[in-house]
Amino acid sequence: MSATGFAVIKKRIKSINNTKKITNAMNLVATSKYRKVKSRLDIVHDYHKCLDTAMGRIIRGYSGESKYILGNKSENKLYIIVTSDLGLCAGYNAANINKAMSFVLKDREHSRIITMGQKGRTMLKKYRVDTVAEYVEIPDLPSLTDVNVVMRKCLELYDNNEVGEVYIVYCNSKSLVRREAAIKKILPFTIEDSNEDENNYVEFEPDENSIFDNVSTTYVSSLLLTCLISSKAGEHAYRMEAMDSATRNANDMLEKLHTQYNRIRQSAITQEITEIVSGAEAQH
Repeated sequence: MSATGFAVIKKRIKSINNTKKITNAMNLVATSKYRKVKSRLDIVHDYHKCLDTAMGRIIRGYSGESKYILGNKSENKLYIIVTSDLGLCAGYNAANINKAMSFVLKDREHSRIITMGQKGRTMLKKYRVDTVAEYVEIPDLPSLTDVNVVMRKCLELYDNNEVGEVYIVYCNSKSLVRREAAIKKILPFTIEDSNEDENNYVEFEPDENSIFDNVSTTYVSSLLLTCLISSKAGEHAYRMEAMDSATRNANDMLEKLHTQYNRIRQSAITQEITEIVSGAEAQH
C-alpha cells in the first residue's frame, strides 16, 4: 500500500482514539452522577414509604368526602411523562414514551399529556399528540421546588374537573441493572391492601379536613419527587450503558485497524526487501 493508505489508517486510528477518550470520560461522569442520584433516591424512597403508610391511615380514618378519594367523575386522564433533557440515552426515553403511548393511544380523545424533559417534546411530535404543559431543564438532583410546579398544575387540572385521573410514567430504577418503564397512579388516592386493622381509630388534631388537605399536597409532591429521582437514576444508568458500549466498540475497531495496519506494514517491508534482493542479484 502507498504512503497515502498508511496515512488514512493512522488518521482513522487517531480519530477513534479521540472518540474513545470522550465516551470513556462521559461514562465516568454518568457513573458519578448515578451514585449521587442513587444516594438521594434511597433517602427519598424511605421517606415516601413512611409517608405512604401515614397517608393510608389518614384515608382510612377520614370521614369526609373528598374528590381526591372519590374522584371528580371526569373521563379525562392526565399522563406525566418523564424523559431526559440530554441525549445519549435513547433506550431510556424510548421505553418511557412507548409505555405512555400504549395507554394514550387506546383512548386518545380522553388523554392529556404533560412532558418533563426536552426529549419528550421532540419524540411526541411523531405521534401528533398535543400537551397541556411542558417542563424542561430538570436538574440531576430534583428538589421539591422543581416538582411543586408540576404538582400545582396537576392539582389545578384535577380541581377544575379537567382530568379525572392522574398518572406518572417514569423509569423505576431498582438497581444499576434492574430498571424498567413504569406507570403509577397519583390521583385519586387508592388504599393499598394492608394487614393493618381497618377499624384502627385515628384522631385528628386540629381537624381532619385541614390535616387531609395539607397531607394530600405533601403526599403528591413526595410521590412526584420519588418517581422523578428514580427516573434520573435510570437515565444515568442508561447513559453509562451506552457509553460503555461505545467504548467497547471503539476498542474493537482499533484492534481491527491495528491488525490491518500491521499486515500492510509487514507487506510493504517484505516488498522492499524483495526489491533490494532483486536489485542486488541483477548487479551480479
